[in-house]
Amino acid sequence: MNYGYIAIIAVVISAISLIWKIVNSIKKKQSKVKVNYKFGEQRLFRSATGKLESPIPLLLVEIINKGESIRYIDDLKIKIPKKNGENKYLAIINADVENSKRFPYQLNSYGGKFEGLYNLCDLQNALKKLDGREKIQILVKDTVGKYYTSPKIKIKAINDYIKQSMRR
Repeated sequence: MNYGYIAIIAVVISAISLIWKIVNSIKKKQSKVKVNYKFGEQRLFRSATGKLESPIPLLLVEIINKGESIRYIDDLKIKIPKKNGENKYLAIINADVENSKRFPYQLNSYGGKFEGLYNLCDLQNALKKLDGREKIQILVKDTVGKYYTSPKIKIKAINDYIKQSMRR
């Protein structure tokens, strides 16, 4: 029996196993923060009149930590398309004042979540000068300085949702 071939196969399998463990270790240590958004609305009930007020269109921002280490969110803003070669950023203020979250905000490992509500009408007013075809993006920065972004949002989609919400 030729033990040379068996030794070579054992070395190759060991090397593949070692590389696999290193890659998995690096992947575990990488931060996995996801930033998503949804449109929604808030309706207030006035007990004095017994009627619902007109809806307030909202941007719901959700930040989820899918990694194994705790992350701290330091800043949340909106990236506006480049004009004259420079990016512009818009700070967004939490519309949910009672439950307003302070930064830095801790995201626990494996599913720690931040949720914020932001008034779409305020956002629409800040973006008036932009074309409806342009897109914005939610930008989140952690305390280490790493940035995470949401999928892009068309300004036309924001305007359409506000119009649809006001018709109800």
